[in-house]
Amino acid sequence: MNFLSSGSSTITAATTFNNLGGVTFGNGGTVNFANGLTNTATTTILSGATVNATSSNINLGATIVNANSTLQTTTSGNITLGGTGVTWAAGSSSSLNLIAANNILINAPINGMSGNAEGSLNLTAANSSQSITTLASTSGLQSTTGG
Repeated sequence: MNFLSSGSSTITAATTFNNLGGVTFGNGGTVNFANGLTNTATTTILSGATVNATSSNINLGATIVNANSTLQTTTSGNITLGGTGVTWAAGSSSSLNLIAANNILINAPINGMSGNAEGSLNLTAANSSQSITTLASTSGLQSTTGG
């Protein structure tokens, strides 16, 4: 399933992808999931997309970053990444921004940028009382900033 529009679209129902072919978001587009997004059965590919969930959670399994992308929950909602982890595509130098109204949980490896890829993972919990938890192993060069 591909969401490759450069515009904006909104899906109002709670959305769970169970297909085996993967889900791709990209081309600079924005997809709004009013009642949350779950894709843990297959790989999510982020190719220059913004994926929003309003008052709901984003739960993803294996995730590949091909271009600068953002996952964001507004009003309330957590972001959870699991599966086989987050991997940057070969040759990319992209950032993945995770902006959560509530909590961020990364419960999978943050894979060390395959094929000379470089990238950044930016984490923001909107309220100071919220948490950012990484239970993941990492590989490759790591740096952490913040306080």
